[in-house]
Amino acid sequence: IFQFQSWLSLDEIKNQIGTNAVYIDLDPILSTDAKEVSVLPNDPGFSSSSTNTDKQWGLSKTGFTKAWKRTKGLTKTTVAIIDTGIDGTHKDFESTHFASGYNVIKDKTILAGSNSDDNGHGTLVAGIIGATTDNKKGIAGGLWDVTLMSVKALNAQGSGSASNIAEAIVWASDHDADVINLSLGGFKLTHTQTLADAITYAFDNNVVVVAAAGNDVAVTGG
Repeated sequence: IFQFQSWLSLDEIKNQIGTNAVYIDLDPILSTDAKEVSVLPNDPGFSSSSTNTDKQWGLSKTGFTKAWKRTKGLTKTTVAIIDTGIDGTHKDFESTHFASGYNVIKDKTILAGSNSDDNGHGTLVAGIIGATTDNKKGIAGGLWDVTLMSVKALNAQGSGSASNIAEAIVWASDHDADVINLSLGGFKLTHTQTLADAITYAFDNNVVVVAAAGNDVAVTGG
């Protein structure tokens, strides 16, 4: 009997090992306590208490710590972050997987794991999604195992045209993104056909598009 850990799914392991094993099975943890168990990472920015607002309390509040007991994500899932870029050299991405991306503004490939962020916002968003977790550094990523793709469509001031963002959506859809994250918005943003068509294109290619609901007036509550 051999026991090992892997980030691959059970089906992927079975495909790789084939007939060299009589059977391959998961090895779940059993307990006398039937209550749902939480997974608590050791990242200093993380907190399991929703009252500790100086730290990353939201993951516990929204049930991530219980969900992690079942799955921590898969590296075969690629999340394209359309933003100001990502600093893939950041110390809290030390074990995070990256795919090659694209700089729409400069029409240039972004090498996997390189620094393409000249603002910082895209790196912050990328960290929330997939920072290296349980490494005693920084924060915990919502997904422990995921592949991040930087698609830069916002400049150093954090702004970009709707047409650039639309191009970024189409590019990510054509380059194996499973999810597209759009943590951006604009005052009095009206319907833009180019942007709407790009989102439809992503949808038609089975890409999930996640967009910000808008936090421009979060302080005043308007």
